[in-house]
Amino acid sequence: MDAPRSAFDPVGAADLNRPLSEHLKLVHQRIRRQEPSIERLDFLLHQPVQGQLIPYLSSGQRLSAGAPDRFADELAVAELPWLPELVRCRQGLRVATDTFALPLLWGQQLQGLLLLRRGDGLELVPDLQDRLACQLELLGSLVAHELTTINSLRSAVRMALQFSGLQDLETVAHMERVSLYSRLIADGLGRSMALPQDFGLDLYVFAGLHDIGKVAIPQEILRKPGYLDAGEQEIVRTHVDQGLRLVEQLVGGFQLVGDGKLQILRNVVACHHERMDGSGYPLGLRGEQIPLEARIVAVADIYDALIQRRHYKQSIGEEEVLAMLAVMVEQGSLDRGCVEVLQQATEQRRCIRLHWPE
Repeated sequence: MDAPRSAFDPVGAADLNRPLSEHLKLVHQRIRRQEPSIERLDFLLHQPVQGQLIPYLSSGQRLSAGAPDRFADELAVAELPWLPELVRCRQGLRVATDTFALPLLWGQQLQGLLLLRRGDGLELVPDLQDRLACQLELLGSLVAHELTTINSLRSAVRMALQFSGLQDLETVAHMERVSLYSRLIADGLGRSMALPQDFGLDLYVFAGLHDIGKVAIPQEILRKPGYLDAGEQEIVRTHVDQGLRLVEQLVGGFQLVGDGKLQILRNVVACHHERMDGSGYPLGLRGEQIPLEARIVAVADIYDALIQRRHYKQSIGEEEVLAMLAVMVEQGSLDRGCVEVLQQATEQRRCIRLHWPE
């Protein structure tokens, strides 16, 4: 499969192990030496299922103009009349007086947009693309490398799920809901914890893969109606180690070993059953010994498991589920901050359940 590519051919060399957010800031510094009016670079990630472009990364600078930033929140693709032309011509276009957009494509599919922004509302120089060609080529190739890593890994995991039959149990809807709840919690925590800009969306990419190790668990155990006996529970618990082995096989097979984001996936798979009081498995980690991404996914997964009907249980009402989570916090099992963010996001939770029913 061809890698996603920008509308330009990649040039130059770069340290691909450096986070993309750092690359974005460094390239922005170079761009400003040539064109000081460019106050900020943004990358919007295309989410085709939701029909949205979602803010993923920014070079960090606030725009100087006082007007609301129309690219600060999710954008509905259907409401962007210039987007089809941008994809069709496969070249950058000025999409507003003060904004230049460059498409990132994978074959014919839009992966996202790079935006060059002025903050004073004044018009961009007409020959911007020609003047900044080298920097845009480099930035496009860096973003393409990152998306190639993510798309390759997710494709491999989807194939594993399909061949194993696990996808019949761990439904696409469940995996998507866990991913969305996890991103919701991460974004809420990010406002107070100064998390990396891309943490929430990176976690969204990987959170739904937390139980990938269940591909190695006998189907008769996973499909058993009712609760499991002690021996069966011990077998199911091995899915954590099985999942880590599978992740490493996929990472090695796709030659993704050096990508730093994959540690998020490893942590999610390894630690999503750990508990704050040390009562979890497989390592009995406590408190902040448990990576934040795993604490978040634990809350998201438990919430979804309780509120949705499963083959071994009926669904539980919303108020009762929230009360149960609060009890788990007081008992020391779940991360208080993660649960509080989820509890406060009433409308977002409702929308996720509405858009991703079983």
